[in-house]
Amino acid sequence: MMENKTTELLTTQNLSVGYPANKIENVLFEQLNLSLSEGQLVCFMGSNGIGKSTLIRTLAGLQKPLSGKVLYKNNPSFDTSQKISVVLTDRISANLTVLELITYGRYPYLDWTISVQEKDRSIIDDAVQSVRIERLLKKRLFELSDGQMQMVMIARALAQDGEILLLDEPTAHLDLNNRVEIMNLLRNLSRSTKKAILIATHELDLALQTADRIWLADRKKNIQTGIPEDLVLDGSFDEIFQLKGFDLKTGRMHHTPYRNTMIQLVGSGYEFLWTKNALERCGFQVTESITPMRIILQKLGSKFQWIVQQNESTVQFNTLDQVINSLNQSIAKESY
Repeated sequence: MMENKTTELLTTQNLSVGYPANKIENVLFEQLNLSLSEGQLVCFMGSNGIGKSTLIRTLAGLQKPLSGKVLYKNNPSFDTSQKISVVLTDRISANLTVLELITYGRYPYLDWTISVQEKDRSIIDDAVQSVRIERLLKKRLFELSDGQMQMVMIARALAQDGEILLLDEPTAHLDLNNRVEIMNLLRNLSRSTKKAILIATHELDLALQTADRIWLADRKKNIQTGIPEDLVLDGSFDEIFQLKGFDLKTGRMHHTPYRNTMIQLVGSGYEFLWTKNALERCGFQVTESITPMRIILQKLGSKFQWIVQQNESTVQFNTLDQVINSLNQSIAKESY
């Protein structure tokens, strides 16, 4: 069987990153040997203030490395403005229309006349269509919501047409729907355009479900790399984030039972998981073994039904809210 290899577009060679402070180098990362490959979405994660933005800016050529090299296809000398597109966290306040801002993405390719050619317009149109913002083109930037502004910035980066796209916290301050939309958009773009896309993000749940690879920054000035599942299973995420009360391996909050009631839960599917979540959140201990109290999940068409059996009584409920209220009333009676 032939191995499916991808082309490495951006690599680092013994790269050290940081900034000078009072004539002393403040080193954030050192001796990094990383790579970004075509068609891959990579999420860059780590604690607040660890240096993710500084590394993004260094890879983009906006900040000089302390030592080492950034290479494009093994070449240390390349035009970053044509090879690398960047979306930073800085909000642009210029009095521009959306179309004017996106057009700025073509400036690295224009001659001294600064005139946009038909090819440039075609690339701009493709970028606009990729992020589906045709309706926003005539709006001024100050009229945009945060989510719309992020979409426009991604379109500008796509219009720049670099093979490498670097984004610093593109989902910060957005609601869940916009965060999911942007992460899905970037994942699909990496597939359809074969770009190498790197996102610095705190969206742990979304990164685990969308990224091809993870860069995980630790406190030892190093970056661990791997596919999300490996870094979960080997404990790397737990070690770095030290998650409190959240079990990353199951993707669930840890609930400490505060009732002495064991409940046997019988069922399957996502309704089973959400019922278990509701019971554990309310302090009950859930098991699949036989107990005096049993809850059976039953699906009737598109609706669910919960059958609660205790001693010799059987009661049916149409919502989990009713189930929880009934259990609370039963426990209250037993306490008298």
